Amino acid sequence: MGSIVPALSRSTAARALLAASSLCCLHAALAAEPPAPIPWAYSAYFGTGVYQVNDAETSYVIRAAPGWRIREASLDEQGRRTIGWRIRVPIAFGLHDFDTGALGAAISLHNVSTLTAVPGVEFDIPMTERWSLRPLAAFGYGAQLDGGSSAWVYWAGVKSRF
Repeated sequence: MGSIVPALSRSTAARALLAASSLCCLHAALAAEPPAPIPWAYSAYFGTGVYQVNDAETSYVIRAAPGWRIREASLDEQGRRTIGWRIRVPIAFGLHDFDTGALGAAISLHNVSTLTAVPGVEFDIPMTERWSLRPLAAFGYGAQLDGGSSAWVYWAGVKSRF
C-alpha cells in the first residue's frame, strides 16, 4: 500500500524551512527596537550619511574617496602576472549643524564637527583573464574637532571581480 500524501522532495522541504525561518526572523526584527545609529568613526568606510556623535547628537557626514592607480594589473599569454595596485584615501567630514536651506553656511569650516582620514592600499591580482582578487587594507584616525572623542579606524578584506 502506498501513501496518499505525496513525499516532499529535499529541495521543497529546504525551501519551506527557509521560508519559515525567514518569517520568524522578519517577525523578530519588526518586534525589536530600531537599530542604534552607527558611530561617526565608521563614516570613512560606510560613506555619506547621518551618524551618531554622542547619545543625543548626530553628525551629517560627507565622504570623498580619492584614489590613484599606481600600476595596472595584467596577465599575458604565458600566464605571467603583473600585480596592480592603487592608493585610496577616504576622507569624511562631519557637519554638526546641517540646514538644507542655508547650504553654504552649513558647509563651512566652523561647522565641521568630525574629521576622519583612512589611507589604504588595494592590490589587483589577476587569477585568469576574467577573474581577479583584490586584497585591501586601510589604517587611519578620526576625531571630534572639539576634543570629545577620537578613534583609530582600520579595515582589511578581499574583493573578487569576475
